Amino acid sequence: MSFITINPKNNIFTLFQYKWKAYRSTLTTLVLLQLIAILFSLGGSSVSETGNGFISIQLKNINANIVIILTLLWAFVTGILITTKSYREKDYHFVTTRINSNVANILFLASISVLAGLTTIMSRYLIISLHTLFVGLEEVISLSAIADLQGYVYGVMGTIIYIFFFSIIGYLIGCLVQVHYSFAFLIPTVIIGTIVMLNTMNIDLLYKVNHFYFFESSFPIFLLKTLTTITVAILCAFWISNQKEVR
Repeated sequence: MSFITINPKNNIFTLFQYKWKAYRSTLTTLVLLQLIAILFSLGGSSVSETGNGFISIQLKNINANIVIILTLLWAFVTGILITTKSYREKDYHFVTTRINSNVANILFLASISVLAGLTTIMSRYLIISLHTLFVGLEEVISLSAIADLQGYVYGVMGTIIYIFFFSIIGYLIGCLVQVHYSFAFLIPTVIIGTIVMLNTMNIDLLYKVNHFYFFESSFPIFLLKTLTTITVAILCAFWISNQKEVR
């Protein structure tokens, strides 16, 4: 039996600092994915032309949608990775508890989500600049530039929350898989089976979930939906993690 007294705040902070150093490869992966996404985005997501015989106008929609998609995928995979055995065993270098380790993991995911969100937002301006420099545009109209400050802040906050949301879902799934590896096959099977079954009943589950989380017009309601889901997922992950036998 150990009689060592652990200060939770200091222990969590120490673990958090360690994870920033130990998991730096995840940030390298993020940078590489976003650079690849930026290259694919230079051509624009859609092109349309109009004219009257005397003048021709080409409209090209340039956005960071590919960057966002790959960043969300990165966040989801990262959430799963830090629950794997190879990552968890790094915590055994410290005297800690499962709760402290989980809190440090969540803080790490939150911090990299903020970083990823900011780089994702900035990538749009980089894409426009590179496109103008190498492809050439007569005139660039940026919707972000003419949007009000509140809308811009909401966009930044929304991007960060979405990235954190995906990382926490990945973390929850990772915790389930660590309980028993059969969940790695059971979870996608249940999800796909549910979608197929509901489709036979003319219920489009993917559309409903997508509309519920991604097409909310009210920002306060959006916060309520996402933060509630994130909180429930974190509590479930903590509970699942605490059910495992102590090493």
